[in-house]
Amino acid sequence: MRKTEQHRGLVGLDIGSTSVKLVELSGSPQAFALENISVVAVPEDASVAAYERAIALLLEGKELLTTRVATSVSGRKVAVRGMRFPALGKAELEGALRYEGSQVIAFDLEDSYLDHDVVESEDGKSELMDVLFVAARREIVDGKLSVLEGAGLEPRVVG
Repeated sequence: MRKTEQHRGLVGLDIGSTSVKLVELSGSPQAFALENISVVAVPEDASVAAYERAIALLLEGKELLTTRVATSVSGRKVAVRGMRFPALGKAELEGALRYEGSQVIAFDLEDSYLDHDVVESEDGKSELMDVLFVAARREIVDGKLSVLEGAGLEPRVVG
């Protein structure tokens, strides 16, 4: 695996229930080039060790331009909700999200990573705030990060 410091891109790594997929692009938003692509199957209900072996197989013989990785989490222990509030300040919004999130999310928010993004209105003048709220159980995110770091990769984006 080759790491070039000038290259600030990301390798996309999809750790799914039936396979692990890798894709690496180079170039600019106007002209991408495919540098690497791989897929390795994993058994149903695969163990952490099976995922680690699959990632090792994906990386074997590859000369990646970077070890920076973007990946995602999904499943029953991840929740994404759209919420609407009156215009609120940052601190008020944090409190409102925590309260509303605890009402609609089926797992404990204290054991979760939380994030949100305020979606701007088309005219930029709305009196209401549309917010995309995300909660992911720490065990899911931390487990995925541990597998990636164990493979010598640098997790940069978890979506």
